[in-house]
Amino acid sequence: MSSVPRIARAVPEGTVTRAEPPIAVIVTMRWSTGETTDVRAEAIAWTRRAVQVRWRPPGGAVRTDWVSAEDVRRPGRPLP
Repeated sequence: MSSVPRIARAVPEGTVTRAEPPIAVIVTMRWSTGETTDVRAEAIAWTRRAVQVRWRPPGGAVRTDWVSAEDVRRPGRPLP
C-alpha cells in the first residue's frame, strides 16, 4: 500500500469558476510535517480564496486538491 501525502487543504466557498483549458501554476504545498514544497500543477477551478489544482506528488499518481489561493502563482512570477 502506498502512502498518501498529507497536505493542508482549503475548503472552497462561494461560486466556483472552472478553467477551460487548465492553467499552468506553481503551488506551495504545505505538508503535515511543517515542510513546504513548490510543485508544478494545473489550476482547474477556483473561488475567491481557494484553487483546485491537478498535480502529481513525488512517486505518486495524479490527484486533485483544493489549496489556499495564497499558495498558487503563475510560473515565472517571483515569490511575494
